[in-house]
Amino acid sequence: MHPKLHNNADNESVDATRLEAFSDGVIAIVVTIMVLELHAPERGEAMELLNLWPTFAAYLLSFALVSVYWVNHHQMFKLARRVGRETLWYNVNFLFWLSIFPLATGWIGNTRGDALPVAFYALLSLIVAGSFYLLNRNLEARNAHVGALVSDARRQKRKNILALALTASAIPTAFIWEPAALLLLALPVLLYIVPDQPVGETNQGGKS
Repeated sequence: MHPKLHNNADNESVDATRLEAFSDGVIAIVVTIMVLELHAPERGEAMELLNLWPTFAAYLLSFALVSVYWVNHHQMFKLARRVGRETLWYNVNFLFWLSIFPLATGWIGNTRGDALPVAFYALLSLIVAGSFYLLNRNLEARNAHVGALVSDARRQKRKNILALALTASAIPTAFIWEPAALLLLALPVLLYIVPDQPVGETNQGGKS
C-alpha cells in the first residue's frame, strides 16, 4: 500500500508519498557521497588496491547500514495509514543524522580505523538508531488500529534492543580494540538482514 492523503486523529493531513520520495532522494544522495570516497588506485599494483581496504570496509559497513534503514523505512510507510505533521519532523531528524554517515565513513577510511573515528561512528550509529526508533514509535502510535504495523513493531522490539546494546558497547570498545568495535557495529546489520516470519500477507505484506 502506498498511502496518499490521510486524515489522522487531530485532522492533520500529510502526503506520505511525498515524504517517502523525499526520504528516498536523501538516502540515495547519502550512498552516492559515500561511494565517491572510494578513489581508484593511481598505479596498477595489487598492493595499491589492498591499501584501500580500510576505506572499502567502512563503505561496505555504511552501505549495509543505510540499506537496512531504507528497507525498514519503506516497510513502515507501506503499513502506515495515518501520517501526521509531526511525523515529517521525526523523519527529517532521522534523515539529518543519517546524512552524516559519509563524514564518519570517510574519517574511518582516512585514519585506517583509529579509535576516535570508530567511536564517533558508533555514537552516530546509536543516534541514528534512536531517531529511527522515535519515528517508528510515532507511526505506531498513530496507526494503533493497523494490526500488521503493531505486530511488526512488537516482533522487532527484542531485535531493536539487542542492536542498540551492541552499537552502544562499540563506543568504549573502540578505545580498547578497534576491530572488535567494528564487529559489534556489523552484527546489527546481520540481525536485520535475516528476514522475520512474514506478517499475514493477506493483509499488508511481510517484513523485509
